[in-house]
Amino acid sequence: MAEATMPRRARLQRQRRNRKRKHFISKVIMFALLVLTCWLIVGQVYDLILEHLIKTAEVRYGVLEQRLPTDAIVAREETVYTAPVSGKVQLMVKEGQRVPKNFEILKLIGEGSNQNETRPVYKVMATRTGIVSFHLDGLENVITPTTILQLGESNLKQNVKNLETQKKQQTSTVSGGTPLVKIVNNIKPIVLDLNLDKKQIKTLPKEGETLAFRIPKYEEKWFMKITKINQTKNSVRIIAECNEWPNEIIYKRTIGLNVINETYQGIIVPQEAIVHKNSRSYVYKVTANGFALVDVQINGQIKGQAAVSGLEPGDEILVNPKTVAKHLNRIAISRK
Repeated sequence: MAEATMPRRARLQRQRRNRKRKHFISKVIMFALLVLTCWLIVGQVYDLILEHLIKTAEVRYGVLEQRLPTDAIVAREETVYTAPVSGKVQLMVKEGQRVPKNFEILKLIGEGSNQNETRPVYKVMATRTGIVSFHLDGLENVITPTTILQLGESNLKQNVKNLETQKKQQTSTVSGGTPLVKIVNNIKPIVLDLNLDKKQIKTLPKEGETLAFRIPKYEEKWFMKITKINQTKNSVRIIAECNEWPNEIIYKRTIGLNVINETYQGIIVPQEAIVHKNSRSYVYKVTANGFALVDVQINGQIKGQAAVSGLEPGDEILVNPKTVAKHLNRIAISRK
């Protein structure tokens, strides 16, 4: 029936139905647009959060060292010079100075019998070539490169435990027989006596092997050759000779060392950056189109870092794959 011939009441009902239909469709369209807008916004926010969570780092070639901290007892070949008589000391050398044999190291102005008498002057000459030190501890003739092999470990540690604070001898009036200065033979090796915790050692050292060590706060690396090893249940006692050493060792009877037990070279990456799949190891490398899974060979791991092969210096890798790896397909990162 044509709308013109329809009764007025039917016509009005039809118009109301059409308006409701259009209103419903408009609501559906608006809701769909709102959902789409929210979805786009949430997706963008999600991507921004994900990008913020992604941590990358540029890798470099380096060396990892397993450093075992310990304290070493030092045995040196030392000659102590004492005051021949009571009097005033006049030093002719400086701490750390290397002097030849027969070099005058100090003068001692003796005490005269009265004020008008000319006071005698005694010269103390070096009987050997070596390094001058005023750090005297009374163990110079007790702990030597020869006796340290004969002293039991407990006896040796007891001597060091009873050691008084080292004092640097100053120019002053002294009594006869007072130790004044010593000369350390820097031609012959010094001997280091130290203990290492077996639990920390990956490979037990052997007699005749060379161990590297560092002194904390210094970057230089030094070497000692093992002459004797004694093992207990929990530790390894090592006695080793050192032909070259830092000057700090000359002035101390005990010294803190970091013994280098293992060394690994390669590209250094955080251990958490490595992904293990099917008995192989990978890292996510940043590329122009996102991330690429790169096969790497682990050379060694120490304290949260690994030395690997399969990367080049300057490559950028994903540091925290366990956190974001399953979402990487959502993000393409371009870096120059």
